[in-house]
Amino acid sequence: MSRVPGPQAPRLTTKSAIDAQIAFVLGNPRMSAWLKNALRETLLEDPIVVLNDLEILNLILRSRSELLVAEEYAKHNIP
Repeated sequence: MSRVPGPQAPRLTTKSAIDAQIAFVLGNPRMSAWLKNALRETLLEDPIVVLNDLEILNLILRSRSELLVAEEYAKHNIP
């Protein structure tokens, strides 16, 4: 019988360290507006909803991006 994994233990960090990371992203002009908006909006959401949404977003966008990159490499015969 396989075990369904439960929630992962939070990484060892502090709220101030996380707040510093958030401030860095929001204050960095090289970060995309999309990322900054997503970060601002998710700070107001239920963290369980955010974790679920992140998993779905990661699966979909990672697959799509990997496919697009592979197609681009194939166009230029890059191994």
